Amino acid sequence: RKLLFDSVFEIKNVWLFPVISPNSELNGLYRILLDVDETVSTESNKQRVLQKALNVFNENRNLGEDIEEINILNPLDIKLVADIDLNGEVAAEKVLAQIFFKVDEYLCPEIKFYSLEELLEQGYSLNDIFNGPLLKHGFVKTEELPAKIDKILISEIMKIIMQINGVSSVKNLKLVADGVEYENQINIGPYQLPKLISIDKDQQEQNSIEFYKNGISNQTLNIEEVKRTLNEMKSANRRVYRLSEETIEIPKGEKLDLKSYYSIQNQFPTVYGIGEDGIPNSPSEKRKGQAMQLKGYL
Repeated sequence: RKLLFDSVFEIKNVWLFPVISPNSELNGLYRILLDVDETVSTESNKQRVLQKALNVFNENRNLGEDIEEINILNPLDIKLVADIDLNGEVAAEKVLAQIFFKVDEYLCPEIKFYSLEELLEQGYSLNDIFNGPLLKHGFVKTEELPAKIDKILISEIMKIIMQINGVSSVKNLKLVADGVEYENQINIGPYQLPKLISIDKDQQEQNSIEFYKNGISNQTLNIEEVKRTLNEMKSANRRVYRLSEETIEIPKGEKLDLKSYYSIQNQFPTVYGIGEDGIPNSPSEKRKGQAMQLKGYL
């Protein structure tokens, strides 16, 4: 997953599932599902991304591994409907941008790059940081590789919105998918990926999210400001870092006087027969062989 995300820039997330067939004893086949950037919209661009992902897999796969299928997930447009009371501390435009960003992050989370400095500051050791495949654009935390979502819980959406600074309360929360309203949960198909509809489309459908301040509806939203704030948050979340081979300073070596080198073999007890005194007491050929084997091992 890390290699595919690092190597194919259009990929926002990727999942690999081992193919298990009850009628076959073959192992090593994988099903790969991709979440790609919104700019990958035409069929030719989709095929280009699929081919790039296939090439990366083939260049790095283990022996006996192959792909059964590789597909780009179909977006399931989700409309968020709610009445939200604001406490007046934060502008409604910023709150709306946060809602779109946080909820979409829950529905279809993106993998995130970190710099070496960030991970060191967070207490990660160099062994943990460099464990895994060699990446070019940053480091990825293994524990942050999200599982593919198979259902949307409305209660989780409620928690996310309530944690946003400036939100006082949330009422009449529901989600709309394919024209059907849901108030508890939505089940997601294996080849589907839920995504909030764009702000532009949401506004065309006449304010699915209503804001209130002191009980009064707030209809004067600057949508351009909402989009600008949202784009800034998305850009900050998709940072990349160009890693060089000189990321870690190479330790300075110490000059050794090889002429004065004293073999560790000479520090073993005499009974081992590998020191300067050799094997004591007229050894057999087997005993000589054992001593030579130990010397070779050392």
